[in-house]
Amino acid sequence: MDLNDERAFHSFVSDIVNNRDILMESSGNATRSFCYIADATLAFFTVLLKGGNGEAYNVGTEKETSIFELARTLVGLFLKEVLRL
Repeated sequence: MDLNDERAFHSFVSDIVNNRDILMESSGNATRSFCYIADATLAFFTVLLKGGNGEAYNVGTEKETSIFELARTLVGLFLKEVLRL
């Protein structure tokens, strides 16, 4: 990711590792789909090797997470890692 990226994930991680409060510009109720890179890579290779010419494929997930929940999850993961050290 670019250091100046202003998307939620990048902003939250930057705030967490720099010991800043996370400031949301909304209620955090909006939802987004996030996909693990390993899952996306597997899907891309599956389509590449087994897909048909001219076909469309949806490589993603149906699970949506709110922006607020994303922030809470990232803080939790960071704290879990820090407490383990």
